[in-house]
Amino acid sequence: MNWIALANLASRWILFLAVAYKAYQIRDKGWAILATAFFIAAFDVETYILNPLGLKVLPGLGDITSIFHVIIETLLVLWAVLHLKFRETKFHHVVAFSALVVVSYLWIFLIAIGIFGDSFVLEYSFPMFFYGGTLLYLSCVLWKYVLGKRLLDGLFPAGIAIVGVLNITYPFTRHITWFANIAFFTAAIGRIIAAIGAILFVFYPIKPPEPHPAEESKTIPSGAYIVSSPEEFRKLTGKEGGIIGITRIPPNEVHKKFPRGSVIFWPTKATEGILKDNDHRVVAVSPTKLGILQDLIAKELESGARIVYVDALEYLKMEAGFLNALKFLLFVKDVVIQKGGAIFLYFNEKAFDEREVKIIRREFQDFKQGQASP
Repeated sequence: MNWIALANLASRWILFLAVAYKAYQIRDKGWAILATAFFIAAFDVETYILNPLGLKVLPGLGDITSIFHVIIETLLVLWAVLHLKFRETKFHHVVAFSALVVVSYLWIFLIAIGIFGDSFVLEYSFPMFFYGGTLLYLSCVLWKYVLGKRLLDGLFPAGIAIVGVLNITYPFTRHITWFANIAFFTAAIGRIIAAIGAILFVFYPIKPPEPHPAEESKTIPSGAYIVSSPEEFRKLTGKEGGIIGITRIPPNEVHKKFPRGSVIFWPTKATEGILKDNDHRVVAVSPTKLGILQDLIAKELESGARIVYVDALEYLKMEAGFLNALKFLLFVKDVVIQKGGAIFLYFNEKAFDEREVKIIRREFQDFKQGQASP
């Protein structure tokens, strides 16, 4: 085994070990599934296991074995990506995933009955396009939804993207000797880059800067308060950690409005699931699924969050009705108070009738200067 093959093999195992440790560290299903996919990739039967042992696949089964290996790994990577991006598998995901499983099964069956003859390009076209495209999708999801914006962390998805592109070209370039050697070397480099990025991301994560003593967050007394503006809320809480936001602020703007480590729930009908998961976790939730939103907020409060900020009451009223929006708001308020936290509400009184405003103000008081002690 030459040094390029050895580096390729070593990088596969480093990727598996780093991702497996991440899965163990945070007990996350997406990372666990991805670790399984990388474990299978580390056991490349054609090159790294059978050949050194002097074993051979039975005549006629080599292509089927290799393609089956690729398809299983691809399906696992795709399943992992869905969990990393959405935190759950929705019905339409299951339908699409099932369709790909059926297509993969039919493809292997067509190869087994010789429908493609001896055409290497035809046999490997779907599996390698599927595999390469899934790796590119994984790369995008890691960069956009999972990793922070530290440049070195970007080595992880960048290396995976290199391998993805090379696998897409594999059916057409495998038998071009000079290019195949370059591609194999480049794939080894890509996996090494990904392995370095994975190590940095998993074992050397970005740590929030320690606040200067003069900038330490204010102590907010437990209660339910109304603030006159979002700016007043930010001034009162400063860099207070553990903030939960129920807001209509666009996801790409939350980093400007909330401190690092905040969990933001964005009521919207446009999409659902996790939109960001780095310095700020942004979760899109339908405004008609307030029961689910209540459970998500309660879970965050159980995890230690202390401050809740709401500026989406008008939108919730419009989509779910005032009574449902009020029930939701009061549920969150009661849970926050029970946990010794504080909930801040910013709303436009002109969007509510006089009776509704009175009900809200009976439950929430104006936050007065001096209630927060330095």
